[in-house]
Amino acid sequence: DPNGAPEGAYTSGLGGSVVFNDANTGLPSGTSLAQLDPAQSIELLYRATVDTSAIPNETLSNSANMAANTLPGASGNQSSSAGTTGDADGERDFTLMDTADLVMDAVTFDKVISQTSINGDTSPIVLIGEQIEYEISIVVPEGTVPALNIDDEIPAGLRLMAAPTVALNSSGCPAPVITPAAPSSGVVNLNFNFGNCSVPSGTEAQRTITVRYILQVENIASNTVGVTRNNKANYSFTGFTSPDSVVGVTIAEPNINVTTKTVAPASGYNAGDTLTYTVSLTNNGNAIAYDLNLTDTLPTDVTYVASSTTPVSGPAITEPQLLAGVLIWGRTQAPAQGIDLAAGQTLSFTYQVT
Repeated sequence: DPNGAPEGAYTSGLGGSVVFNDANTGLPSGTSLAQLDPAQSIELLYRATVDTSAIPNETLSNSANMAANTLPGASGNQSSSAGTTGDADGERDFTLMDTADLVMDAVTFDKVISQTSINGDTSPIVLIGEQIEYEISIVVPEGTVPALNIDDEIPAGLRLMAAPTVALNSSGCPAPVITPAAPSSGVVNLNFNFGNCSVPSGTEAQRTITVRYILQVENIASNTVGVTRNNKANYSFTGFTSPDSVVGVTIAEPNINVTTKTVAPASGYNAGDTLTYTVSLTNNGNAIAYDLNLTDTLPTDVTYVASSTTPVSGPAITEPQLLAGVLIWGRTQAPAQGIDLAAGQTLSFTYQVT
C-alpha cells in the first residue's frame, strides 16, 4: 500500500533477503504473482530499518532480482510435459535485476573564529598579543561513527593558551583524549580522539559536538604586518578523512617610524625668552597604536612652562610628568594618561620652555 498500510505477506529468504512469490506472498484479491499479463504490472512496497552499525557515507546497495518463465506451471497445461526449462523443448526462463542505493548521512564539520579579545568580534585581522577563540562544530549522524578523530594543525606564530573545552551534548561520543597539553608553541597538531561513537536518534543540536580553544598571536620576529597564519582542521573515522577546513588570520601592526620636533624661534633668542616646541608623530601602520609613551629630555638651562602642553591634532594629550629633567607623556607617567593613535592618524602638540 503506498500509504504504508500492509496488504500482503512475504517470506524472509537467505542472507537477510526478502522473497516474493505466488506460494508465499499473500496479495489482495485479483492480484497474483502466478501470472503477469501483457501491459500488467505489480508494485511491491516494503520497509526496512537501517541497522545502527551503519556508518557515515556508507552506501547500502539493495538489489532486486526477478525470475519468470514463458509457460504456466510445470507443463504449461499441455498433454505431455514440456522439456527442461532452457532446453530446446522446454520453456524459456528470463531474469531481471535492478539496484537501489541508499547513502548514509555524512558528518558535517565547521570551523570558525567565535571571538577575538580586542573587539570581541570575529574579524580575521588580529594584533600581536591578541587572543583568538576558535570553534569547531561537528554533527554526527545517527548510527555508528567508528574511531572519530579531529586533527587541528596550529601554525607557527600562534600559541595554544589553555586546554580546549568540549561539549558532547547527546552525541553518544565519549569524552576525547586531547593532546598535547596547553600551553604549547610552534607547529602543534592538536588532536581530539573520541574513539567509537554510538549515536542515538535526536535533533541536530543534540548530535552536535562543540570544541572551543584559544590561540594567541605570538610576539615573534616572523609575525609582521600582512602575514597570514592559517589554522587548518579535519576530521576522520574508520575509512574516511575529510578535506581540511582552513581559517586564516592576518596580522595588523601600528607603524610609527617618523617623529618630528621643531622649535620656534629657531635662533636669536636670549635668556628669559619663551621657546615653543612642536612634536609630531604619525601611525603609518594598519592598526591602532595603544598606550603611547613619549619622553623628551630637556636641554640644560631651560625650564618647562607649566600647563603649556597644547594639542594641535590627533588624540587628546595633557600635562606631562617632569622627572629629573625628562618630560613624560603616556603610560609611564604618574598618574598615567592613555594615548592611542589610530592607523593613519597624526599626533601633534606643542609645549613651551623658558
